[in-house]
Amino acid sequence: MNIHTRPHAPTLAGALLLGLGLSACGKDATQKKEETVTPPAVRQLTTRPLFDTMPIENSVVDPTFSMSAQGLWMAYNQQSQSAVPLLRFVSPNGPAKLPALFAKKSEMPPGAVLLGFVGRTSGAIEASIWAGRKANADDTNLTGLSVSLTGLFTDGVTYALDLRPESKSTMTSADGIVWHRLAVTAPEGPLGFTYLVITDTSDSDYYLMMPVAAPTPVPLALERWTAPVRRALTETERWAVARAEAERSHRLSMSATTR
Repeated sequence: MNIHTRPHAPTLAGALLLGLGLSACGKDATQKKEETVTPPAVRQLTTRPLFDTMPIENSVVDPTFSMSAQGLWMAYNQQSQSAVPLLRFVSPNGPAKLPALFAKKSEMPPGAVLLGFVGRTSGAIEASIWAGRKANADDTNLTGLSVSLTGLFTDGVTYALDLRPESKSTMTSADGIVWHRLAVTAPEGPLGFTYLVITDTSDSDYYLMMPVAAPTPVPLALERWTAPVRRALTETERWAVARAEAERSHRLSMSATTR
């Protein structure tokens, strides 16, 4: 008996599909081999100081204005005898990549006093701070703004060292603030704990950044020193320092009683 067999139609279709699938897989594999693999870009680690260009030996206890609630920065309205709230501000592309303090005139009218606590200092010293006003202010040259480092000197008298603008240290940041660096260098600084005292008699807001009080070599201090550098405190400065000392003593006594 002769038995004739012939492929069933579905079997032929399956073989055809299988052949097409293998052919497609072969093409995909070839394409994958031809693709160029781009390696990830190589990044380099960079060194960035925690406090930008601020010196490590800085006696200003709170140079980033972050601890005003602990009494390290204080502001008082001399007319109302009341404390003034403080505002922090971030200035992009400012003199340093650090927070700034914003003295808003609606909160700090003319006659208000700002004080920053400075730790122990002795010997030759350089104190500096960046201060600025908005470019559209009536006066961007800091007229009316006074910054001084006050403290007890070796002769037993309390004096103030005035920080004055440096003519070559002026810049305008991206947010339209005109910044000036104020500084003083003296062969003898105050002893022990001191204060940075800031007053402003103008009607314009002002900003502060990167306050510094750091030791400096005596020869350099003598080179930069312009006598007379120290002066007696004004009545406003004397009142503000006495008020700050009273508040600091109160905080210390309260801290001692809660232990």
